[in-house]
Amino acid sequence: MAEPAGTLTLDEAAARRLLLVQAIETADVHGRILHGAERERIEEEAWRAAPESARYLQERARRVLDLVTPRESRIAALEQAHAAQPMLTWLLPLAGFCFGAALDRIGNPQHVNMLSPPLLLFLAWNIAVYVALAAAPLLHRSRSDPPPTAGFLGRWIARWPHEGQRVRGSLRSSIAATFRMLWWRVAGQVETWRLQQVLHASAAAWALGVAVSIVVGGLVREYRVGWESTLLDLPQVHAFLRALFAPVVALLPLDGFTVADLERMHFRSGVQVARAEARHWVALYVGLLFIVVMLPRAALAFYARWRARRAAHRIVVDLRDPYFVTVLSRVGVRCLAQFLLQAARDAEEVKTAPFSVRRLISSSERDANLQAREEAMAALLQRVEQGLGATMGEIAQLHGREPPAAASTAVSRDFIVHDPVDAPQAGVAGAAAGVAAGALAGAKVDLLSGGLTMGAATLLGALIGGTGALTAARWMNRTSPQGKSMVQLGDEMLAALTADALLAYAGLTHVLPATARELATTLVASDPERYAPLWARARQGDGDDVAADLTDRLQADLAELKSRLEAASAPILYG
Repeated sequence: MAEPAGTLTLDEAAARRLLLVQAIETADVHGRILHGAERERIEEEAWRAAPESARYLQERARRVLDLVTPRESRIAALEQAHAAQPMLTWLLPLAGFCFGAALDRIGNPQHVNMLSPPLLLFLAWNIAVYVALAAAPLLHRSRSDPPPTAGFLGRWIARWPHEGQRVRGSLRSSIAATFRMLWWRVAGQVETWRLQQVLHASAAAWALGVAVSIVVGGLVREYRVGWESTLLDLPQVHAFLRALFAPVVALLPLDGFTVADLERMHFRSGVQVARAEARHWVALYVGLLFIVVMLPRAALAFYARWRARRAAHRIVVDLRDPYFVTVLSRVGVRCLAQFLLQAARDAEEVKTAPFSVRRLISSSERDANLQAREEAMAALLQRVEQGLGATMGEIAQLHGREPPAAASTAVSRDFIVHDPVDAPQAGVAGAAAGVAAGALAGAKVDLLSGGLTMGAATLLGALIGGTGALTAARWMNRTSPQGKSMVQLGDEMLAALTADALLAYAGLTHVLPATARELATTLVASDPERYAPLWARARQGDGDDVAADLTDRLQADLAELKSRLEAASAPILYG
């Protein structure tokens, strides 16, 4: 059976673990139990171990509780159901049986009225319960709705604080109260079926206790059974008792009371009622309790138990809850930040010789260099686009959504080119320039000195020019790995790539309008200085710090983009 979009179906143990972690993070707003750095480390490790949303959330919850358990064992103990819960499933029915058996419903055995209100009310109450259960499907059309007997619980729970609203008290009590609130909202159906199981079993046990009380009372006392009424006549009493005992007469080898029997059993008839009539009444009444109360209630208890076990293996958690959207977005945006940082650092080698004098004078050398540079740029763009597609596929899998359709990256031609210089040739060219400059300077000196310098200025100029050009070439080559010509994405291209990435992320949760790309581009380009220092730090090899800063920046811009999309009437799919 396929899961509804934006939901996660878990068994009871996994659901309790997940919701307990939600309660801890919701109540512990100051990070007293789980610190921010610890959470980030856990999220990174959990995402690497399980990149899919269902497995990631469970892996994350397991790691959080492994960390919390040594610190707060009482809080971690909430992961398990209360130890008293299994005991209640048989203690309460046992108490019902004892109460039914101990309650003396026949106060005067010498005057047992077949129209006794307590006995009739006990039957009427059970019949009313069956009528309510039969009418429930008409009132609750959705099969996922909890049973109607939980209505009062639902109204009570509805008055509890909403998600994100802290429960007052100590941190432990706040976490416990928040967990109970979250658990009842998610698994209220399971607990309601369990409650119904206990109630039905207790009612059946109570009826058994009443039957035992009547039978045991008949062993030590002699019942005088009859009837009397101010408002009912004999025909009416006969019709009533005939309808009352109809199930017993139909299913058991027993006969009902005749009109003559009832006429003789009237307390004012003056006829002594024999023990046979009393035994007959006991048999009819015990049979009625068995058919009308014990058997149906036991069947309902077993049915409720089956439904509870079945529901406990299919607890549906809504991933559109703001808490889960935030948790998944946090790791998703971190994944997006890692991709953008890698794109900022990425470089493609230009398959050409370093810059030289030959390139300046040879058109074929220049054309070959331009062609190689275009090929390097295209290869870099293709790799970045593939990286964006793979990253968005991972993020979509994390959110349990279909990967977005591949789209061409809308980028400018803003490349950074690291073009090294051929050092020996630069030295030759510098020497030539130095010779020319030295000759000119030497001529001036010769004119002033009357030729006594003998051209020494010319030689000195050549030496200085050649050495300076050689040094400059080697210094320029330091910016290009191994002295190779490389291309990288410029800031404008990274800004466009960031806008495309945010747009693709928003497309997982919203139906994108025609103006979506313009909204994303405008948002990122509104203040270029927000991102430019981050790209510079990334190219310089800054690690965790720039990743954290870029993640925060992307998180804020993604939230702003979603807000603008909603303002543009973009339908929300998820989140």
